[in-house]
Amino acid sequence: MKTRGFTIVELLIVIVVIGILAAITIVAYSNVQSNARIAADIANVDSYVKGLELIKVSTGSLPTVNGCLGPLSTYPAATGNCPNGGQSATNTDSAALNAQLYSFGVKDVTLTALPGATIIYSYGFYGNPYTIIYTLPLAAQSCGLNNVLSGSGWTMNGDPYSFKNSNLTFCAVSIP
Repeated sequence: MKTRGFTIVELLIVIVVIGILAAITIVAYSNVQSNARIAADIANVDSYVKGLELIKVSTGSLPTVNGCLGPLSTYPAATGNCPNGGQSATNTDSAALNAQLYSFGVKDVTLTALPGATIIYSYGFYGNPYTIIYTLPLAAQSCGLNNVLSGSGWTMNGDPYSFKNSNLTFCAVSIP
């Protein structure tokens, strides 16, 4: 009497096909997560842009200090200064700037797509008086906001939105 069943070759083929499908799904899911983090970071930066615009409408001008935006605990504390794209920014100035933004409803946010990334408010960056500078992973196809600076050092392959190196997309947004 012969019993019916699957041969070992048939079982191995099914296992290999399931493994290939699982690998494709994992890669696709990873890209979706990365794109979601980038979109969230752009939205977080946009909240700071809108907060600074509210300050300008309410007070008649934008702050004239350099500062790191977001919780200062995410910045290196050893120097007493936050890294601010070559500009001088003390943690005291940053704290005051964040407090002013908080009073206008802008909550502390951090960038999540790129661990250790910073959001910097700069007064006097490349001749632009009011600028927010931030970094995204290289996977970001654009900086995602209006008023993105173009010009010396801030173009890549004719795209006026950023400067890219082998790992990062650097973005500079002018606050009108």
